[in-house]
Amino acid sequence: MPQRYVFTLVQGQYFRTRSIGFVEELAQGRLDAKGEYESLITKARNTVDSRFKHWLDRQGFQKYFHGFDGVYSECFVFKWEERHIPQRLYGFLCHPKPRTDVSFELCTLCYFDTKTDKTNYTILKWINELRLHPLVKFAIGQKYPELIEDKSRKEWTQ
Repeated sequence: MPQRYVFTLVQGQYFRTRSIGFVEELAQGRLDAKGEYESLITKARNTVDSRFKHWLDRQGFQKYFHGFDGVYSECFVFKWEERHIPQRLYGFLCHPKPRTDVSFELCTLCYFDTKTDKTNYTILKWINELRLHPLVKFAIGQKYPELIEDKSRKEWTQ
């Protein structure tokens, strides 16, 4: 399968039951979450890392991160502010170990945006499509082989 996307774990942001990673396009594209995260200045980076750790610890802080309802229930966002401007890292949740650890959860971040007054459903629709893309699944499967070994699964998120 041709490689169009690359998946990497966020260094230091993984536990036995949860992990956080980035999916990027090899050709320059709209998947900018990793680049934005890596360019954060120290204070903002510490804030975002703290939000990640809260999620990894299974703590619920709607103010720091949350999922969405309905058809966007697999979409996810981490939130913070810089200079009173709401910042967002968008991604999706999945369970990439369907045989050996069904409860293991992965948050794959792919898109950065600043928040306006309302939720941007165009971004959520796009992320929903991206999470089902076979080449995205293949990229994540390089780290989590079970994801691509089970060819019978049509829907790989649970």
